Amino acid sequence: MNSGLLSQENNYRQGNEGEYSLNQNRLTVLGRLIPIIVHEVNNPIQAISGAAALAMEEIEDGSEVASYLTLIQNESRRVLALTTFIRSLYLPSKNHKQQINLIECLQELMPVLKDDFHRNGINFVFEPLQTPIMIQGDLVEIQLALIETILNLNCWLHDRNYRQYQIKVFTEQKKAVIEFVADVGTLEDFPFNFPTMEQWVSKQGGRIFALVVENLSILRFEFPSLTRVRS
Repeated sequence: MNSGLLSQENNYRQGNEGEYSLNQNRLTVLGRLIPIIVHEVNNPIQAISGAAALAMEEIEDGSEVASYLTLIQNESRRVLALTTFIRSLYLPSKNHKQQINLIECLQELMPVLKDDFHRNGINFVFEPLQTPIMIQGDLVEIQLALIETILNLNCWLHDRNYRQYQIKVFTEQKKAVIEFVADVGTLEDFPFNFPTMEQWVSKQGGRIFALVVENLSILRFEFPSLTRVRS
């Protein structure tokens, strides 16, 4: 390769690295803003909710105004629940191990992530089992790992014009398993950029791999499941 091509390649690589660094810095700054934003949103919403509750005491039940105040209270609670959830994610992890129902954990994340599904035009199918699937670990760590996985997978599918996948959660030979199944039919360029999930699965003594079964691409996460020991 001549020096001109080498120079162009080096400039291209440096340009990409510079752009990546700028993006990382931008995300770092935004991350530092999150506690401030949460605080600034939380305080006025609490005041609005409290004012609506006081006003309800002065309004007759069943009136049109009462229905508006009820709507204000309900939406305020939804926003407060979201800010509480975000606060739990950005606070430093205490590595507090507890029993976690993996199915409930995923169900609780879906309302938070629904806008990302809509923006990427992704339809997902999640038909949870009625039986709890229990694992042990830090709740915030697994929440962040699942959020990262779903956001990255949504982006990857959107860029390749795939619009649907299925989430499966089950147990297999004393292992808890999460599978993301897409009708892609190839593992070429399949996303493996899940550092948070990789770290969490590794800590649990599990593994991550991908496979193709009958034209379905499957991203599979395995880790130990809590099992009831019979005496």
